[in-house]
Parts: sequence; structure tokens; C-alpha cells
Amino acid sequence: MRSEYESNIKLERVKRENTEQLNRSKLEFFTNISHEFRTPLTLILGPLEKMIYEGEIGTSLKNQLQLVAQNAFRLQRLVNQLLDFRKADSGSLTLQVAEGNFYEFLKEVKLSFESLAQEKSIGFEFKSSSNVIKAYYDRDQFEKIIFNLLSNAFKYTPEEGEIEMQLIEKEETLLIKVRNSGEGIKPADKDKIFQRFYSGNKTSSGTGIGLSLCKSLVELHHGNISVDSVEDEFTQFEVSVPLGSEHFSEDEIIHDFKDSDYIENYKQQLSNETFEFPDNQLSENLKDMKCMLIVDDNDQVRAFIKSIFKGKYILLEAANGKEAFGLAKEEIPDLIISDVMMPIMDGIAFCNAIKSEVSTSHIPVLLLTARTSLIYNVEGLKNGADDYITKPFSVDVLRYKVQSILKTRERLIQIIQSNNDLIIEPKKVAASSVDRLFISHTLEIIEQNMSDSDYSVVKFGKDVGLSRMQLFRKLKALSGLSPNEYIRIMRVKRAAQLLLQGDLNITEITYQVGFTDPKYFRKCFKQQFNETPSSFRKNQKKEPV
Repeated sequence: MRSEYESNIKLERVKRENTEQLNRSKLEFFTNISHEFRTPLTLILGPLEKMIYEGEIGTSLKNQLQLVAQNAFRLQRLVNQLLDFRKADSGSLTLQVAEGNFYEFLKEVKLSFESLAQEKSIGFEFKSSSNVIKAYYDRDQFEKIIFNLLSNAFKYTPEEGEIEMQLIEKEETLLIKVRNSGEGIKPADKDKIFQRFYSGNKTSSGTGIGLSLCKSLVELHHGNISVDSVEDEFTQFEVSVPLGSEHFSEDEIIHDFKDSDYIENYKQQLSNETFEFPDNQLSENLKDMKCMLIVDDNDQVRAFIKSIFKGKYILLEAANGKEAFGLAKEEIPDLIISDVMMPIMDGIAFCNAIKSEVSTSHIPVLLLTARTSLIYNVEGLKNGADDYITKPFSVDVLRYKVQSILKTRERLIQIIQSNNDLIIEPKKVAASSVDRLFISHTLEIIEQNMSDSDYSVVKFGKDVGLSRMQLFRKLKALSGLSPNEYIRIMRVKRAAQLLLQGDLNITEITYQVGFTDPKYFRKCFKQQFNETPSSFRKNQKKEPV
């Protein structure tokens, strides 16, 4: 009997050793492959980002490229996760902790899941015992913890389900709870859920290392993670970490770290740098200046950004997205710089509102975010942002980003103005679907009123649904043309089409496209095509239009 017992013990030990050896082999294999993945991923993501941010491409292609980039970023996260897991397993992963407002940290991470919650019709709430909870933590590593917990919650929550994240500050401990409705976890799986490479009997894809990495990272923060679940009801993960910094070594603490939640970064930059522009770059003529809207709930941050661009732009400011949206519709700025974390309406919602409104959809938006997460940046781009920059930011980088966005717009305008195609294609004029619909609508309206020589800009604006000022600024931004110039060029291009058809003489065409003075018509036509109507008809081949 004793011999049989010893034999079973020995067999169990051998099985355990074999399992551990298999896991070590798996981890070593995946680690080696992960290193190999990094180079091709870099070569994929680099050109992708350049095409998305700098390329003159249509919205449809841009959306497809952003989807490709999003999945490439996901692959990159998995690769980094494997490498971090290997480091944690070998004891070589170290933390770089600093004090910060953990409430703001979680609030901003939550934002990157908002659109997913909307897509899946999931109720997603964040509750906190306070809006200022100071804690020492490694931002990059804790982002991986929260991202994994929220990703799992969304993966296993059905449509119309509920997800709740709670932040509770106790006397010596910080608690983070992530709870989701759904199928739950079987009792037999609860003790295994944090084991490496364990994914239970779930049919959805997964590497089985996410929760194991979470556990390692929480323990590095000297905390604990646990799970509670009832089948077919809910699953709740609870992370508990000690407050204060006594449990971290001196090597792990960044003592001079300036949290991006606070203005000290900007005060320091403001005191160290001067933002004076040479006199020959200043312009006293407001007509020569572009208009910039700066949106941030912090007065000093707005003042800092204004100091960077003072003298080169007409500068407007707003303290939140709702206020800024009203101002943007009224003033139609050439560029918007907006923070993400704001009360009333955050930067993501504000950007989405700007890009969905006809009068403002063309305005470039540059988002400022304290998070460095690629997920979060892609989320901003998905909602229409033209670019993003992380805080605290370099003044030179911010200047460059602004110049780059505006130069891209100017190049597009040059292409449009030098284009003598007889048929205007909205996709060549506008990148966004809202702007393409706007251009199509304006072309239809002008075509309907082509022969009306009394058709005015005021009437044009009413038909389009914009005020005279809104119409002027939007057309200027999209095409570089005033409404009068826009209508005139459409008339001239329609005349060119009629000339190629050859059914009408030049005088008849002049009146049909809304000109009352044949001499003025010839002047406008020559200005557009560098030849008179008669020579154009003679020199151009007859083509179907």
C-alpha cells in the first residue's frame, strides 16, 4: 500500500515537472518568435502610420488602413506582452513608479473602450470614491493590467450587458474592481484562471498569458488580484495594491517625475523657453492669419499653448468640448488643438461631434493626451482626429505637427485649383464622407441653378444650410475658393462640357451657364483653361461627358 502511494506521488511529481518543462519550452519558443516579430512589425507600422497621418488618401482607404494598423498594434501588444511575461517569469522585469492621480489614469484608459461599448450596446460605467486619489504606480505596466481586465470583460460580456469599473481608496489600500455580466467562470476554473497558458474551455481566441501577466504585474506592485464569479450571472476581478511608496525600492521610484495631470510640466517649460517670433514673421493683417481654437479645461495649459502660437495665428479658446463645439460652429477655425480629458464633453466626443457636423467636418483636429497607449491614440484617430501628441509635449513637436497638418491641407487646395478636370469628383476635394456629401450637395445645387444669372451667394448659403460666413470659410478650407469663385468655376467647367458636345454656339452656352456678359465669360474661361472658348472647342477632342 505504501509502495503504491509513493508511486502515485512520484508520478504526480513527474507530471508536474513535465508540465513545467512544457510551459518553459512554450515560453522560450514564443519569446524567440516575439523577438523575430518585432522587426517586420516595425516595418509594417512605420509606413502605415505615415500613410494614415501624412498621406493624401480618401476616407474609405484611410478607414481600412486604420483597421490594419489597429490589428498590427494588437499584434505588437501581444508580442510585448509575451516579452514582459518572460521578464516577469525570470525576475528581470522592473518597475518605474511615480506618484499620480490614479482616478485620472483610470478615467482616461476607460475612454479607449467607449466606442467598443457603443458598438456592442454594453453599459459601461466607472465609479470612484474620489476624483483625486494619489498613488505610486508604473503607468505602462498598470495600463497593461487594466487593459487586460477590460479586454476580458468586453470579450465575455454579451450585447446589452453591463460592465462596471470601481476605484475605492481605503486607509492603506487601493482597490480596483472590474465586474461584467455574462456567462461567468466555472468553479473548477477559478483556481486555474491565473495560470500561464490556461484559457479554460472558452471557444474564443486567446494566448492564456494575459491574466497570468496581470498577476505578475500586480505582485510587482506588492498587491494581490482575485476573482469572484457566479455562472450565468457575473465575473468580478479585484486588484488590491498598497498606497504610499515605502514598499518600493529607491531604484524603482522616479523622484523627479512630473505627472502629466499637473501644470508643473508646463510651468517648467514656460520658464525654460521663450516663444518670441522674429518680427518679420509677425503679421498685423488678420486676413493673413489662420485661426486656431485651443480647447483645455486648465487655464494655464491654454495660456501656455497660446504663448507658443501668439503672433502667428488668431487664437480662440474654450474650457470644454461643449463650449468649443459651439465656438467652432460660429467661428470655423482652421485648426483645433484639444485636450482629451475634459469635463462636460471630453476630447474624443468633441472630435466626433466636429467631424459629424457639416459646417465643421473639414477642420483638422490635433488631440493632446496624457496616455502613450497605441490603443488610445488609434481610438482618437478612429473618431476623426487628424493627429495626436502626448503630454507633456515638446514645443517644437507641437509646432511641427501644426505646420504639417496645415501644409497638407494647402497642398490639397493647390491640387484642386490646378485641376482642370471638367467633372469635379468630391473624393478629390474632400477626405471625409461628410465633406464629400457636402461637395456633392453643392454641385447639385449649382447645377440646378446654373442658368440663373441672379443666383447669389446668400441664396447658395441658404440652399446648402450654412450661414454666409460658414459657407465662405468651409469652401475656402476645402478648395481655397470663395463661394463666388466656386460658383463661377463650376459654371465655366459646365460651359467647357457643353463646348465639347458641340450642340450649342458659344453665345448660347454663355447664357445657359448663367453669364450675361459674353466678354466677361470669355475672360473667366481663359483664366481657367488658358485659352478662349473658341480655341478650346477647336483644340480639344470631342469626348463623352
